[in-house]
Amino acid sequence: MNNDTIDIVGAIFALGIVFWLAGGASWLSEKTRQMKLDNDRKEIENKSVK
Repeated sequence: MNNDTIDIVGAIFALGIVFWLAGGASWLSEKTRQMKLDNDRKEIENKSVK
């Protein structure tokens, strides 16, 4: 591993911490919940069409 790779890994790690501190975990859980609801709605629509 060279220094460029270590810098990229460190930057990604730092961005992850900033995202988490800025409330990213709650945003992500809300987004996941919304996607599940949308998926459930689409499944119900597909079953009613058949």
